[in-house]
Amino acid sequence: MCPQSSRTPPADSADPEFVSKSQLKREAQEIFELAQSLVEAKSGLLAKVPIPEEIEADLKLARKIKSHIARKRQILFLAKKMRELDLAPIRSALTPDDAKHRQSVARMHAHEHWRDRIVAEGDPAIEEFMADHPDADRQRLRQLARQANKETARAKAPAAGRAIYKMISELESEVPVASSSGQ
Repeated sequence: MCPQSSRTPPADSADPEFVSKSQLKREAQEIFELAQSLVEAKSGLLAKVPIPEEIEADLKLARKIKSHIARKRQILFLAKKMRELDLAPIRSALTPDDAKHRQSVARMHAHEHWRDRIVAEGDPAIEEFMADHPDADRQRLRQLARQANKETARAKAPAAGRAIYKMISELESEVPVASSSGQ
């Protein structure tokens, strides 16, 4: 049987402060990835990130370095310095607002759904869309739906489909996502 290392807790004691070597490596990797995303971030986004004074100069230096190995070495050094800092404000500034992103994606999918229905079903879908949006141009929607079907039949670029999508997104810009699903 091999002797226990200094990091391995005895089997009979439960040390609440014990952190495994694997956990330490995972945390170091997460900090390295955060440092790398800081270095690779666009200037506009980086301006919004609260960067502590302790790492500001090292971050600027890492952004200037072009050599791959030297840049990686500088990022590792930056990550080592970041281990002692509170990284929560940096993480929150770098991660996109997930709720906003999901809402915009849902809105985009709802617009695509309406566009596909209008092109595929024609007048019944247009009438249903008009019930939700009485200010929409019915004649223009019908014209674009016919044109989109012709483009599909001739294997042309879907210009009319894009125009329908644009029209829908402009009309639904102020309508909540839940009411625009059309189901």
